[in-house]
Amino acid sequence: MAHYRHTIKSWSDAKRVWTEHEQYLASIGRHGVRLGYVTYLVDTGDRVMMRPSMDVQVEEPVLAVRHHATDIVVFWPHGRIKIETDGWITVTTLERLQEFTPANIHVYGEHVQSKRKPGYFHIEEGETPIMTLDEKDITGGWL
Repeated sequence: MAHYRHTIKSWSDAKRVWTEHEQYLASIGRHGVRLGYVTYLVDTGDRVMMRPSMDVQVEEPVLAVRHHATDIVVFWPHGRIKIETDGWITVTTLERLQEFTPANIHVYGEHVQSKRKPGYFHIEEGETPIMTLDEKDITGGWL
């Protein structure tokens, strides 16, 4: 497993990393924080209104781990996470999903990059199966 400079397992982790790099990225004209080979933390452009207290409302960004052109793990401010693969069942996508999903979410692959059998990603929370993604599943699912 590769070693990454930033540990991102939740929206608050992603927001912390994004905030640390936001000014620098703007100054050099970049749109994402590099996490690994063709893998970046990006602002999706979506916004969610959050209410940290009764008299304050804050607009927060939706942040994502983007691998190539696919937002494989999308972190929403209210705590939800969406996993997407756009049908890319590869060893590298599996590694990125394992690295950037919460500790209680387990992702493992079956027949990944096999020419003979269709590949799958199985996603579990603890011991409970949540979803299975294959090459035909381009929409992903919510956690």
